[in-house]
Amino acid sequence: MSYNQLLFKAGLVRMGVLFISISLMKAQSLSKSHYRIEVYSRHEMYAGSFPMSSAFPEASAGSIVPTGWGFGGMYIYEIRKHFQIEGGFSLERWKKLYARAGEELRGFVYFGGWRSPPVPYETYYQGQVIKLRIGGALDAGTKVHSRLSAGLNLGSYEAYFGSASGGQRYSEAVSGMGMGSYLRLDIGFPIQTQGIVLMTPSLFAAFDGLAVRNSTFRDFLWVGVNHSITDQLFGIGGYRIGVAVTF
Repeated sequence: MSYNQLLFKAGLVRMGVLFISISLMKAQSLSKSHYRIEVYSRHEMYAGSFPMSSAFPEASAGSIVPTGWGFGGMYIYEIRKHFQIEGGFSLERWKKLYARAGEELRGFVYFGGWRSPPVPYETYYQGQVIKLRIGGALDAGTKVHSRLSAGLNLGSYEAYFGSASGGQRYSEAVSGMGMGSYLRLDIGFPIQTQGIVLMTPSLFAAFDGLAVRNSTFRDFLWVGVNHSITDQLFGIGGYRIGVAVTF
């Protein structure tokens, strides 16, 4: 991992600590400032990026599959009624079984045949991405609060093949930074007393892209075997469905 990526991730950790500290110190007089925390599941369309295996068969290409979980925080400031700006961060992880020990991968061309040698280990495809977000939002409603937001992502990512625990790696990691965009819809249910909103729990769905192409996994399961992907790197983008609380 490069020195710039380490600095980027350290900055995100500091931002998260600052976000929590500010949230705890927030006074009621700052009614235009809001803070949101969220947890969500991740899903993504699989484009058939890897040689076929029991966990990634040919039939899975083009289907939307779960790719892990994430959590994040957001600072929201109301510029004027119904219009807000927002900025925050998220941390997302994924781990998916790729192949079982002893099975042969299909569509594997590196050894000059349709099938690979037996896979030496039970192998998982896993990684993480840390994102900074900045954007704007429109909201409406009182009893049921609807909110549409959109903006830009800047993310630092890492992906690799390895053991279930991640302690052993069966490929070199693909890592770097990328940019993308997001579009999100929240449906919230304000909890209030005497006309003052205490918090707003919400359900949300979002598209969250991060453009990363032309990636190569070196020493892919076997030393000297490299696997290149020219389309979008699987695992770092896709769809989010989750719950959030805004204070």
